[in-house]
Amino acid sequence: MLDWTGERFVPWAKEAAVAYEHLHRYIWASNFVEGKRVLDLASGEGYGAEILARRASSVSGVDIDDEALRHASARYRQTNLQFIKGCLTAVPIPGTHLFDVITCFEALEHIEQHDEMMREVKRLLKPDGLFIVSIPNKDTYNVDGGPNPFHVRELAFDEFNALLTQYFSTVSFFGQRVRTSSSMWPLNGASVEPVQKFEVERRNGEFQMVDPGNRIPVYFVALASQTSIKDCKGSILVDHSDIFIHDKDEALAWRAEQVEDLLKFTDYLQGELKSAQRQIQLQNDELEGMQRSRGWKLVLKVRAFRNRLIGNRYHPR
Repeated sequence: MLDWTGERFVPWAKEAAVAYEHLHRYIWASNFVEGKRVLDLASGEGYGAEILARRASSVSGVDIDDEALRHASARYRQTNLQFIKGCLTAVPIPGTHLFDVITCFEALEHIEQHDEMMREVKRLLKPDGLFIVSIPNKDTYNVDGGPNPFHVRELAFDEFNALLTQYFSTVSFFGQRVRTSSSMWPLNGASVEPVQKFEVERRNGEFQMVDPGNRIPVYFVALASQTSIKDCKGSILVDHSDIFIHDKDEALAWRAEQVEDLLKFTDYLQGELKSAQRQIQLQNDELEGMQRSRGWKLVLKVRAFRNRLIGNRYHPR
């Protein structure tokens, strides 16, 4: 099992929000790969390539990490799925125009040579093929957590748009962000399409309706091609297990336990402090008593010495 490092996603990581982001992109992309030959760049653990392979005629996953490749090859053994070692800027697959669809999710920001990678995509993609790619939004991704140490070159939307339109005549963009929600669906077996969406935001302590156009994405997802793009729809991923909420509840419960333990430890330290203060007071009292005793002894010695001097003065030998 691969370790969860915080960057390369693994399906068993206890990070529900991250799972929603990664799984949603691949499940959505699988709508475009039915019976097609697919190349998954930066395939990582292999879960995404396996999702695509359920509907594609064949999938080739490419990754530069040896450990990830060994793991993926052992874990996902479909006959139409293979994993190859290689980098994004020099994919070790000879030939041109071999794939109907190329996917590349959360990888572009890990390299500096974006144009070199795009030229490889163009080399391997069929003239009427589809390139599906996602990146973090540079303007919002690092707002809460600070810079990602694994990222080399992040892009804002204008930069992402300029890069893709340089190589493709048709590009459709989508925004992605994990949001809490409430779902309503028919129970009589009727189709759930189309889905009516309402959006709210808490303002001044109360929820109010907001314009959907004000949504700010954390990730940009793009479809790029030299031809028209069909079935270009948005998508919603629904978690029936509500793991994200359960994880947050567990995290809050764990925090509460930690706070309770800290309060108990604080009470213990305060008790120890009071005991130490009492010991110090007793020692101070004892010291003062000793000092007073020494003082009186000194006074008595001085008086005795003075009396001897007086006696010698008036009664010389």
